[in-house]
Amino acid sequence: IAGTIEARGSIGGTSATGPPIEGATITLDGGPRSTTTAADGTYSLEDIEPGTYDLEVGAGGFVKQVLRDVVVAAGETTQRDATLRPSPKVAVVDDCQQNANCVDKMQGYLAEWGYLPEEIDWSDHGRLEEFDLVVANLGDFPRADPGAAGLAAFQDAANRAHVPAIWLEQFQRGSIRHLSAYEGDPVS
Repeated sequence: IAGTIEARGSIGGTSATGPPIEGATITLDGGPRSTTTAADGTYSLEDIEPGTYDLEVGAGGFVKQVLRDVVVAAGETTQRDATLRPSPKVAVVDDCQQNANCVDKMQGYLAEWGYLPEEIDWSDHGRLEEFDLVVANLGDFPRADPGAAGLAAFQDAANRAHVPAIWLEQFQRGSIRHLSAYEGDPVS
């Protein structure tokens, strides 16, 4: 009979990155079916209709992972393990603040995926070594223009701190605009 326990399958596995991660949340296709990992990092989702699913795996202090194309067969347990990475600290320079729909969008997006974002200013050179990555976001409003000397000083400080930077732009608004204005074509 379709829909009985015998006609369904399950998904099991572990969630770890070195030592087991207890309390990681495993969600089937965005919910509402979910479970959490046990003390040994194992999990099990049972009574699942046969088919292909995505699993979202998340835990505090770790980057969220999506396990794609998990195939569930009737009467079988599909084994899918997740290896979570510790959350990197990300400095966001000039996160969007132009209107109520845009406040801290980059930070929100990064936090949703498990990163640890924090907005900094172009002049926060001494703090760059605290971060694993810098994202220079909009940066085209007069309040956020670092000027040629400010941009050069920021890039020098990031290089000295060995922190990679991602320069973003959308609709000719963004940090790439500063690179173009003060250094010429970023591609060349």
